[in-house]
Amino acid sequence: MAKPSVVKIEIAPKTIFYVFATVFLAWFLWQVKAILFVFFISFILMSALSPVVDFLVKLRLPRAISVLLIYLTFIIGLVLLLVSVIPPVVSQTKDLISSLPLLLGKAVFDNYSQNITDFLSREFARVSGQALRVTVNLATGIFSIFTVLVITFYLLLNKEHFYQTLIGFFPLTQQERIKKGILRVEKKLGFWVRGQLF
Repeated sequence: MAKPSVVKIEIAPKTIFYVFATVFLAWFLWQVKAILFVFFISFILMSALSPVVDFLVKLRLPRAISVLLIYLTFIIGLVLLLVSVIPPVVSQTKDLISSLPLLLGKAVFDNYSQNITDFLSREFARVSGQALRVTVNLATGIFSIFTVLVITFYLLLNKEHFYQTLIGFFPLTQQERIKKGILRVEKKLGFWVRGQLF
């Protein structure tokens, strides 16, 4: 009878280290995904606004003033949009609520008025219980938008320093190629964003 062959598998300590390092890196990236998302959105905005800032700098405006001018233009446009949209929505909502009994019909409304009142009181209790969660989510959203705008402002002011720091993590022989790649990504991303907006 033949002796069974034994297969011996050896795993090098270096391989084990790489596996654990990869798992740790994946876990770490998952934990900071919100921060990475904020930086990604900031990079996209920087890519879109950078040519406009560069144009204003060529007109001899300081870089910080150029960025603030773009932000101010954006804020004014947003306020004008809200001022033109909110009053008609409020007016039409008030008209709908006031004419609801006529639309539903007096008989239908009388039959179901008690059910509607019960339903509305239950919904109000449910909504008021969620008010804290909605408030926290709203505050988090506002803080995230503010953070994106601040990081974008920083990136627009110090774009070259940011790129130098970023490519400093790579070997010297690869840095020029990495910088060209980042600039190509920024340019194409900026074209895409401007194309979506205009």
